[in-house]
Amino acid sequence: GNMQNGNLRADVNVSVCRPGQYEKYQETQDFGHLGTRCEIKNMNSMRFIQAAIDYEARRQIAILEDGGEVVSPILTDPQLTTPGKGKGKQKEKGPKEKQDDDDEDDDDD
Repeated sequence: GNMQNGNLRADVNVSVCRPGQYEKYQETQDFGHLGTRCEIKNMNSMRFIQAAIDYEARRQIAILEDGGEVVSPILTDPQLTTPGKGKGKQKEKGPKEKQDDDDEDDDDD
């Protein structure tokens, strides 16, 4: 972004850890005690940054509380508008798939 013109671009990293693990990290400096970091890229406003941090922290906490393991996807801002859509790198659609998507919007029937 260009801060002189009021443009902002930021990447946000979020991780949570179980109670007591941060204290163990402080004592040992062993990153193994900390949670898995998930990166959210290309955030363009403070409001979206806060929403992304809140959403991602809650997502990670829910996974840990259910006994799961947090994986580290790379999310982008548009993926946050529909929670659960962020799946890291996604395959780009081929020409045929793009054409099919365009046909769905036609109301010429």
